[in-house]
Amino acid sequence: MKNFQSKCRLTKLLTIFVLLIFTLSLSSCGVKSIPEDGVFLYDNQLSFMDGYYAIEPYENFGNQNYLNLEDFFGMNVPNAVEYLEFKFLNDETLRVSYEVGNQTFDKIIKGQHKSGAFYLEKSQATFGLPFIFWVEWNKGKRIMMGKDDNLLVEIYYDSYRSLFATLKASSNKQELHFYNRLYENVQLPTKDKKNSLDN
Repeated sequence: MKNFQSKCRLTKLLTIFVLLIFTLSLSSCGVKSIPEDGVFLYDNQLSFMDGYYAIEPYENFGNQNYLNLEDFFGMNVPNAVEYLEFKFLNDETLRVSYEVGNQTFDKIIKGQHKSGAFYLEKSQATFGLPFIFWVEWNKGKRIMMGKDDNLLVEIYYDSYRSLFATLKASSNKQELHFYNRLYENVQLPTKDKKNSLDN
């Protein structure tokens, strides 16, 4: 009887240990830090990114060499328009707009403020048993404020695989695109001549 009770205790302790490791693995999965060129924005600070941004990037890193804001947001912007206006309505809604003549066209972008950035997409998954067979992946699209008061767009896909905690493989794919912030009465024309930098 004592032998049976000690086996039950050992089984319970082992189960608790495995569940604890599993929970810790899940909690650490998917946390993505801000790149060194970015600024971490806390609650109610997304409005710091309100303003005007050039549609064309001035710098790109990663798998895709070029990505303009029109393509990133899935908008159909006329060629004459060279910049977009950002306005965060709350921590889950971004309004992106531009003007043509006297008309304003906009698109509402739904997302989530998390880990210092505004995520348009974020997904993650884990599968397996820790120390035996483990697979996890983390992918997303996010925008964030740059250290130079510019805009950063990041698209990433991270994956990790492990077999018996000895055979390990990981891959990280990242695209980082930089866009200039434009200021009224500096780079931008007057209010009645908006959306073309040549005016």
